[in-house]
Amino acid sequence: MARPEPEILVLRIGGVNWGGWKSVEIARQMDAISSEFKLGLADRWQHGAEALPLAVGMPCEVLIGGEAVIDGYLDKAEFSTDLASHVVNVSGRDKSADLVDCAAIHSPGSWRDLDALELARELAEPFGVEARKDTGVDVGEKFGTFKLEEGETAFDALDRALRQRGLLAMPGGRGGILLARLAGERSSTALVQGVNVKESSSSFDMSERFSDYIVKGQRAGTDNDYGEGCAAVRGEARDPGVARYRPFMVRAEGQVTAADAIRRARWEASTRAARSVTVTATVAGWRQDDGSLWKINMLVPCRLPYLRIEQDLLISRLTFSLTQDGGTVSRLELKDPKAFEPEPPKKKDGGSGGGAGRKGGELQQESADSAWGAHKEMTGD
Repeated sequence: MARPEPEILVLRIGGVNWGGWKSVEIARQMDAISSEFKLGLADRWQHGAEALPLAVGMPCEVLIGGEAVIDGYLDKAEFSTDLASHVVNVSGRDKSADLVDCAAIHSPGSWRDLDALELARELAEPFGVEARKDTGVDVGEKFGTFKLEEGETAFDALDRALRQRGLLAMPGGRGGILLARLAGERSSTALVQGVNVKESSSSFDMSERFSDYIVKGQRAGTDNDYGEGCAAVRGEARDPGVARYRPFMVRAEGQVTAADAIRRARWEASTRAARSVTVTATVAGWRQDDGSLWKINMLVPCRLPYLRIEQDLLISRLTFSLTQDGGTVSRLELKDPKAFEPEPPKKKDGGSGGGAGRKGGELQQESADSAWGAHKEMTGD
């Protein structure tokens, strides 16, 4: 396999491009709204040379082939020298990192009649961060009222709102935030063992999987529907892939119906099973066959027979790296898309029903078998 031409990567500060980096690592992942980078330079010492004029806190951009992949700030800079060489290591994150680090401050601390995108813009604006939605994404109905919780970060507040609308927040390029739906794009390139995959591996972790999922809660009663059926709502699901007895119980927040409890139990079972399996593939270069950079939240056809993988998987974490020994490579961490399915939306308080056709709130035990098709394909169970 021919090695692709090296990418031209620069760190831009104050309009000045700094290149020649000998080591590069740029990472993005599904559950973080900020990309991060680490750049390193080690050169032979030249008499009279001065340290690069870099300081922590400086605004900066990282560009690949002229395309900005980071727009943020330097978090850390390290300089060292000996008789033969000097070393520079810098790292930083997108502007959106401030939403993760910093408290959400707003007076009076609440908003009325705004949708998820409008809320994202309200929370992001004080930090100079742009919020936008992915092409064709419906951000859902407006929130009647949305209140900040004391001390929560801007991202925690946004994440709390987005979960109610089944949306995801992820790095949007140039330091911004992108509101998206799960698996919003397909790759133009498949990952094929023996063709373009340099290395691949799979890992399996049972520590967060359970045999039985039990969700308990309460719901409001009516004149004709009251008593234990309202005070003791219960839903159950099973994970047939867990052989020994390992029960997991959740106390539902707010009011729930029988159907809500079952959906939550099945969601816990299916997402935990999907998260338990991780596939990692390394490919040469940072771009797909069509010349575009690899992206997170992208569905990729995977044909990796040695790992018993023959299905579409989602890029959950992506790392572009450059080393003197390995050249430019992309490391793709892949999961079943079910691992990132949003939690089922909660019913509004005062909602009725959900238990129609059942007496006293008794629930027929339901299994999560239908959620395991993709998991079985991945594990061979």
